[in-house]
Amino acid sequence: MKKSCAVLFTLLIAAATTYSQSFTLDSFNKAKAALDRSVTAYGGRDALSSISNVSIKVNGESVHRNQSRRPGDFDRTQYNGEVVLDLKNSRGMQVQKGQYPGGFHWHSGFVADAGNRTFLITR
Repeated sequence: MKKSCAVLFTLLIAAATTYSQSFTLDSFNKAKAALDRSVTAYGGRDALSSISNVSIKVNGESVHRNQSRRPGDFDRTQYNGEVVLDLKNSRGMQVQKGQYPGGFHWHSGFVADAGNRTFLITR
């Protein structure tokens, strides 16, 4: 009886391992196909590799959970940000502006140029 239980247990583990690996493989294949379509839509691998500058701008809201003026209420304030990367020359810049409930406005950022870095914060 113990021997048959051990064999059954071993078979169940082997089947479960094989079954879970097929889920992982299916997920990988679907993700790879989606990524390949995306790379093709943006001009192919060579076009993406030749990108030398990237710029991202963000405009939205910050949600102040556990920092709001009243318990259970989530205050929202304006948030703006920008990131610029110069990959060719190893430079980057990030600036963000926002505020907290109660009127505290902040503005911060940094600039990095190869080995030099500068941080700024204003109010």
